[in-house]
Amino acid sequence: MLIPPWLRKPPDTVTSRACRASNLWVMSGKRDSDPREREMPQPAFSAQVEAFTKEAGRQESWKVDHLEAMACLNLEALVAFGVMAYEAVDSADRKIRTLVAEGKAKVEPDFWRLVEETMRGWVKAACGVLPAIAACEVKGFAVERADTFRALLARAQSVIAARADLDRSATE
Repeated sequence: MLIPPWLRKPPDTVTSRACRASNLWVMSGKRDSDPREREMPQPAFSAQVEAFTKEAGRQESWKVDHLEAMACLNLEALVAFGVMAYEAVDSADRKIRTLVAEGKAKVEPDFWRLVEETMRGWVKAACGVLPAIAACEVKGFAVERADTFRALLARAQSVIAARADLDRSATE
């Protein structure tokens, strides 16, 4: 049976040495020496409390590390979802632009506004995720697909900027 460290009997050397020193002092009749000069005996519960304190500290740090790792794993899932969402919008946009360029489809201007609003919403959400990615990386965790996510964010921002330039030049 595995006994946790805080329930184990303290080593005999600690208790017996302290008790022996205490007993020797009392039994030797050295009443003339100053009691403050002798070593204070360490009771058994003191060693148990010390072991418990160490174990509790270890448990707490383990829990914090675990929670941070789980948060980064959850962030990886969010990043993967963000990549998938971007690719869905981008793929649909490219297919429809190809069909329009080939003359096989006509699209209302409201559709292009919807695509742009969707892309702007994605960029806004992605910018909110970037600090969490950076925080995980600072703690030493590698966030899977973070580089792809950043590249897609830069691409989306440049596409939105290019479309805004086109819209401005068309209205001038």
